[in-house]
Amino acid sequence: MAKQKQKTETNWIPFDLKPDRNFKMSKQTKRSLALGKFSSEEDRHSYRRAMINAQLAEEASKRTPLKRDKEDVSA
Repeated sequence: MAKQKQKTETNWIPFDLKPDRNFKMSKQTKRSLALGKFSSEEDRHSYRRAMINAQLAEEASKRTPLKRDKEDVSA
């Protein structure tokens, strides 16, 4: 039997969007990284990674079509 891969990651992004070399971080995130007072570099990097994942999830949600009920649509 083949083992199935379970999605247990908390950082799952729909459509497998991943930041590449063309990824543009938002100005607000850049500002918070520059002015934030982090206790260590590890905290800064984890915050940065979380903000990138949030931005990618937002872009993915814009691409997904909304599901509508047939009863709600009146023509």
